[in-house]
Amino acid sequence: MIKYLLIIPILLITTLTFADEFVINTIVDEVKDGDTYKVLYLKLPLTIRALGIDTLETRKIKRAYTQADKYNISIDEVIYLGQIAKNTIEYYLSPTASACIELDDENLTDTYGRHLGIVYPTSCEYRDKEQTIQEIIIRNGLGEVDWRIEETEFSKHLLELQDNAKKNKLGIWSKL
Repeated sequence: MIKYLLIIPILLITTLTFADEFVINTIVDEVKDGDTYKVLYLKLPLTIRALGIDTLETRKIKRAYTQADKYNISIDEVIYLGQIAKNTIEYYLSPTASACIELDDENLTDTYGRHLGIVYPTSCEYRDKEQTIQEIIIRNGLGEVDWRIEETEFSKHLLELQDNAKKNKLGIWSKL
């Protein structure tokens, strides 16, 4: 078992290194919450963290209480909005559906070992015609742009969507 766990990262890095871009076609296995998903790539399991966004928690853990204070909402509202974010993404990323992931070529993983990327709810050949999961979350006020994201055209676009959600008091911005 340990031998296979050591081979998986090497296989992934080797496959990605020879690709033109860090773009992979995957099959959705599970939506963990609004910004974390389990997918299969070459039949190997990967955990993907949607790059540049942060959604509310779906359980009453310490971080959920911090979010309640930050957004001036109750802990139950945090959990409720976190679950709405998860349910919304499950609509787009249903199990066995295709998902295209543009992996972050600067930071392949976060501190929890999750692969960071821009997530499209389609196969890679159609990604230019689809909105990203990040756009869906931010546009509807179901999460916020992560302050650690590098400044790019994509992050600027997400910030514009977030400003619009704030202006319209959507989701997490409803009481601010």
